Amino acid sequence: MFRMLAGSAAVIALSAAAYGLTPQEELTAACTESGNDAADCACAAGHIVEALDETELSFMMAVMEADTNEPAEVMTIAAAQGMEITDILVMGQKMQDAEPAMREACGIEEFD
Repeated sequence: MFRMLAGSAAVIALSAAAYGLTPQEELTAACTESGNDAADCACAAGHIVEALDETELSFMMAVMEADTNEPAEVMTIAAAQGMEITDILVMGQKMQDAEPAMREACGIEEFD
């Protein structure tokens, strides 16, 4: 799910930002646009928003808006958010820790 959300088309994130959506709404829109059930997406997005802090969410949104997910670009985005590789690893661990509860509550079978 994480890979799906982070890899969603930039146009979705940009259009969501144009309407002033919250990170949860943006994540839900990106997930739904990828062909998933809207209720499941909203539930999963809620868990993600609860699991991550503001900087991590900002980083995730910026990665979604990026032209590519190449490592160099991701690290440039991280630096712009004040994050280092260790911060990204902590964020990944938070996502993994949130996975079981999210899967049970939201019916999401895959958390990529």
